[in-house]
Amino acid sequence: MNRDKLVKVFDDNANSYDKYRPKYPNEVIEELIDLSQIKAKDKILEIGCGTGQITIDFVKRGYEVVGIEKGESLSRIASNKIEKYGIGKIINSTFEDWVTSEKFKLVIAAQAFHWIDKKRGINKILRLLKDNGSIGLIWNVDKSQETEFWEQTSKVYDKYLPKKKGQGGMEETIEEHWDYIYKRKELINFGKREYQWEKVYSKEEYLGLLNTFSPHMSMELNKRERFFKEIKSIIEGLNNRVLKNYKTVLLFANKRS
Repeated sequence: MNRDKLVKVFDDNANSYDKYRPKYPNEVIEELIDLSQIKAKDKILEIGCGTGQITIDFVKRGYEVVGIEKGESLSRIASNKIEKYGIGKIINSTFEDWVTSEKFKLVIAAQAFHWIDKKRGINKILRLLKDNGSIGLIWNVDKSQETEFWEQTSKVYDKYLPKKKGQGGMEETIEEHWDYIYKRKELINFGKREYQWEKVYSKEEYLGLLNTFSPHMSMELNKRERFFKEIKSIIEGLNNRVLKNYKTVLLFANKRS
């Protein structure tokens, strides 16, 4: 699915995205603040801020965040979320098309940077960063492969959404980004951090979460209805609850002065 169609899928389901997508551990925010040494006066740029799920964590701490988000509904929710704090702003644009003369102390992207060409994206980040500024790329990774729910639903996915040959997962994508930024001579002080946590979803919450993922929503309608019916049945057989194990990964680097 190309990115324009993907943005539409997310934007059409913006409320569900905001309500059901997993958030980020406080430890990630605190670690980024510590590693980047950002001060109250420093500005943060966020690429692909979605509904402001991590944006708000920085704004609540008093940091001014400029969030870039292509989806109109997504950006509207993010704007409403930070409005009452009186700092920061959300810009409805793609990162690639956005033009600014501002410089930032910290540039972050949460669950978003893999939709941008690595070279083009990092080159633009480097232009927007102050000397000694920092990059923080963040992803949530589902690590529930050993759970009973995963075992039962794998058969459903094999039937309705079989993996394409050579198709890598999110961890492979993260490693590709890590290898790439680590080789950039303009960057120093690299760091890779991982945070393990879990979340229990009700049946309604988990079905709502599935409605925010593009492979599910891009299915033909009848096929999607059958898929959701089978997933729902499995959840009901597990006392209407789904345990998910997550790992949040932070890739960090400083720009050379």
